[in-house]
Amino acid sequence: MQRGHRKQERRFSHAQAGINALEALIQVFNSINALRLNLTKDVNIHGIITNGGQAANVIPEYASGRFYLRAAERKTLESVYQKVENIVKGAALATGCDYKF
Repeated sequence: MQRGHRKQERRFSHAQAGINALEALIQVFNSINALRLNLTKDVNIHGIITNGGQAANVIPEYASGRFYLRAAERKTLESVYQKVENIVKGAALATGCDYKF
């Protein structure tokens, strides 16, 4: 049995001064964690923050992360990918950030 694998990189940027791009990325991680409760055992999602800002006392205007999605079936992988894509869009809307896939 082959496992499907798909790599994604998400980048958030500020839409206006004072919007925290890292908050959007953290929202993505939290929502993916909630999504895991509803996924089958053959699905794996792993992510890392590749850029979370430059200093602890500065609101980051840019943040990025990389996520790896795996599933036993291609159809399942495509479904999970769509859900993660929607999570990213929702996090951007909730925080006022822009995003790129």
